[in-house]
Amino acid sequence: MDLRKECWEFQRQGSQLSWEAKYQEAIICFDRTISLNPNDANIYYRKGTALLQMGKHRKAVRCFNKAIILKPNDGYTYYGKGNALFTMGMYEEAISCFDKYISLTPHYHADVWFSKGIAFLKLGKKQEEMDCYDKVISLNPNYPRAHYNKGVILSNMGKNQEAIDCYDKTISLDPKYMYAYYSKGLALAEMKRYEEVVECYNKVIILDPNHAKVYFDKGYALSLMEKYEEAFGCYEKAESLNPNDSQIFVNKCFVLGRMKKYKEVIDCCDKFISFNPNHSMAYHNKGMALCGMKKYEEAIVYLDQALTIDPNHEKARHFKLQIEAKLRKNEEAALRPR
Repeated sequence: MDLRKECWEFQRQGSQLSWEAKYQEAIICFDRTISLNPNDANIYYRKGTALLQMGKHRKAVRCFNKAIILKPNDGYTYYGKGNALFTMGMYEEAISCFDKYISLTPHYHADVWFSKGIAFLKLGKKQEEMDCYDKVISLNPNYPRAHYNKGVILSNMGKNQEAIDCYDKTISLDPKYMYAYYSKGLALAEMKRYEEVVECYNKVIILDPNHAKVYFDKGYALSLMEKYEEAFGCYEKAESLNPNDSQIFVNKCFVLGRMKKYKEVIDCCDKFISFNPNHSMAYHNKGMALCGMKKYEEAIVYLDQALTIDPNHEKARHFKLQIEAKLRKNEEAALRPR
């Protein structure tokens, strides 16, 4: 077999192995090719891509650099190098590579602009990030992630209706994109459109029945609608999926209190205190339940405990003062001549 055919055969085998995700074996083939022809930029590019897939980013960058020396006007090599640098957290350098790819490639690819946008996201440069997503959308209006990420930026800017429009576009392009429903729900919650919030969270639950946070957020929306029984059911589900989240406990106690189920509040607090005895809110909630049962002296004991754990617990201090004022008023009324 002559040298050219031997090189081509190792290159073909390496490419096939890469396609089969057998990257280590592919690299062996590429190395054999390089030993026979060390001046083929394409082989360094392919080897760099295989190394990138294996998570060997520094070695990948070295291969891409070698390819660039041999073939400085190949845009795809800059894109590969940019992806490796991005994964290494070198975002400015990655952006430079993406820009080089764009300048060398006659047809600008939406994926490169999207990658550039994510790099700007990592750098906290929101306007530049937004500009990239707008460019992606101009190149490919049917790019769901670009619409979604643009919506997230708009949400963070408080432009909730514009964000919702982006999420709706994302959903129209990819009806199974769970995060679009969830983020739309958050934007709607900011606008106090709670019925629609619940609809969005129901969509998320269909797509991911074990998403603890969405049950929690759905419960919160329902509690704001004064649908306390339904809210409690959501918190129960959230707790079953994430039993260590103390905020779920706090919200459960809140809706039980709203339903005047004070004994259940106390049972909930006692259970929580048994494995988290230094959580001031547990004592506060128990104190409030006892107050609801008109057991004022006992309530003060637990509110005091909450203040011992957290001297800055203003709710506990406020309700303690209210209860003490009520007790004084009752005492004065009892002493008043009849």
